[in-house]
Amino acid sequence: MLNLPEITTARLALLISIALALWNLAKHRLEGGRVRIRMRPGLHFDHGLSQARTWETVAEHATKRGGWSVEVAVVEVENVGRTAVTISGVGLAFRSRPWWRHKRRTVVPFGREAPGAMTATSHRLEPFDSATFVFDVWEGLEKGGNLGTPVRPLTVRAITKVAGRRRLRLSPWRSRWEVTEGQEAFIPALAKIDMLAYRRMARHTRGDQFAEMATIPTAIEMGKQFPRNGSAPTREQVQELIERSYFGESKVACGLLAFFVAHDLKPLYRSAAPPAKSEQSPSEDGGLVSDEESGQVAEAHD
Repeated sequence: MLNLPEITTARLALLISIALALWNLAKHRLEGGRVRIRMRPGLHFDHGLSQARTWETVAEHATKRGGWSVEVAVVEVENVGRTAVTISGVGLAFRSRPWWRHKRRTVVPFGREAPGAMTATSHRLEPFDSATFVFDVWEGLEKGGNLGTPVRPLTVRAITKVAGRRRLRLSPWRSRWEVTEGQEAFIPALAKIDMLAYRRMARHTRGDQFAEMATIPTAIEMGKQFPRNGSAPTREQVQELIERSYFGESKVACGLLAFFVAHDLKPLYRSAAPPAKSEQSPSEDGGLVSDEESGQVAEAHD
């Protein structure tokens, strides 16, 4: 029969064993790779990147500075652990409301080239290292790929996958962005037809220097000739405006660019002009961008 001192010693040994197990678990978590992800609003200009904590602050800077810009999400992924980790699939997560009726949708858009930003889809983070990604928010919202356009109202958060972890890492819920039905920009003062046309052209001019130079003149003429209360411009009309400011040797790419821009502009007008009979979707040989090239789209459960 056990006496009192033996029982007390057994309890003490049990408590010490539990404490050591908890300490080893905490040590393992602290020494392993721990990823923190944050999302900040910003405006991407052709000469730099402006960012702040809130869209209201970004709007104040944009009003003072002016210029042509694209509303972007500046996503920072930081490794706060003591072990290197590999991240992939850094992008944006959309969740329509009510949340119990809709699954979370994740989109990995093209990363925009900005100072200090990365465009690769995967990256190895050393301990206490970080990586920044810049995404066109509305490109993901307006182009849902095979899954269709996300249903509004919805919330926007940043997301990433960590190698060796099953669960995706999300930016904090308190820093989410709300997008309502019919919303076209986070800064209403910049939601004019010329600015919206510029932003849609900027999505399709990657790598073509002459097309990038034609975006601003084309957007200005778009605002003058095609007001919001009229009909949407056709592909032929958009192509004519682009070719006026395109100084490349070959203008074959202008037709493809005009097709995508005209398609993206139609929802912005009250009445869309009927497409011309000769207007057809480009074939695969004509350069139609695939889902893999235009941004990876996937669904994820909570």
